[in-house]
Amino acid sequence: MRRRVAVPSLSLVLGTACGEGYLAPFADDESGAGTSSSSASEGSGASESSSASASSGSDAPEDPPLPPFDGEPLPDAPEGVWTWVDFPDSRCRDGSSTGIGVRYGASDNLVIYFEGGGACFNGFTCLANDPHFDADDFASWQWGEGHGGIFNDARDDNPVQDWSFIYVPYCSGDVHAGDNTGVEIADVVGVQEFAGYTNVELFLERIVPSFGAAPHVLVTGVSAGGFGAGFNYHRLARVFPAKVTLLDDSGPPLRDEYLTPCLQQMWREVWGLADTLPPGCEGCNAIDGGGISELIRYIAQAHPEQRMGLVSSEGDQTIGTFFSFGLDECAGLGAAYTSVRFRDGLHDLRDAVMKPTGNWGSYFIPGTDHTWIGYSAYYDTEVDGVRLVDWLEDLLAGEVRHVSP
Repeated sequence: MRRRVAVPSLSLVLGTACGEGYLAPFADDESGAGTSSSSASEGSGASESSSASASSGSDAPEDPPLPPFDGEPLPDAPEGVWTWVDFPDSRCRDGSSTGIGVRYGASDNLVIYFEGGGACFNGFTCLANDPHFDADDFASWQWGEGHGGIFNDARDDNPVQDWSFIYVPYCSGDVHAGDNTGVEIADVVGVQEFAGYTNVELFLERIVPSFGAAPHVLVTGVSAGGFGAGFNYHRLARVFPAKVTLLDDSGPPLRDEYLTPCLQQMWREVWGLADTLPPGCEGCNAIDGGGISELIRYIAQAHPEQRMGLVSSEGDQTIGTFFSFGLDECAGLGAAYTSVRFRDGLHDLRDAVMKPTGNWGSYFIPGTDHTWIGYSAYYDTEVDGVRLVDWLEDLLAGEVRHVSP
């Protein structure tokens, strides 16, 4: 549907309180250092394990029937070789089409990876978000990032070393969750096509005939793709009948105290989230615009036999900058979202939402860095004696752990 969305103009986004053109920093609030909502083992740095399950959420409204997903299978290719597959009916934010990358592995298991790269919801954020991704972009990606981190098929300590991969590029600007076309945003040239969620449905038309019998599917992504993995998880867990694990790298949907409802409402209106959030997640649609964090609880209860995990630095500077647009009642980027605030929000999400479900794990890393699984940090990062790559291996095996400094 075509919509004119009221969002702050670029001049308001930049904020007059801080001076023309000033971008508020992501501050380290030293005065708050050491104050956190920590885990049950507060101060000890010890990791925890759990194998409990959440309730099924059987009282929630039923989901609509899934499409048959019975399109043409993906083309054959040699193992270990990335292949680009065009989807002419898909849409990037600029209206061009995109596709997916495919790499077959020796295993029958599958990784579906959602790429990150910012978001588009006002004049400032849209400037930093790439609205286009095609075969040429993929050709550049595959020879660099396409063999690093979790994609590295030469490292024996990679638990998904021999799995097949689907690479979902990011050009929709809506954290892979949008369904809203013809959107006009102040200070952004042209109309915007937010079709991340509908693109995934198109991709599944060919993914399912090729990998529908996969015994284990890892749904993952980084940054905007981490959010996208979470937003798309419920549908994917319904599509694939076997084991479906979720790994969200650096896309934490914090609770309303830390991710303000006015910013969530802006995302809903711009991206059309009302049409893509699970209908059974009634808590996801609070009257004031908040409640997106309830998606964590909902998918845990809807899929109690599955395992989910969140990876994040405790002071993620990139995500904090995006969340700062919600400060001062969404007045603009004029206030600093401190690293202490971000850390407290993460710990609050873990302790109040994730831990009670029993099937969510977490891996929190000191510092302000952003994303972990796409490069060498996937292997090199260790917290409280637990390597990130080993924590993921345990998650894939069904063991839920909460690891933090």
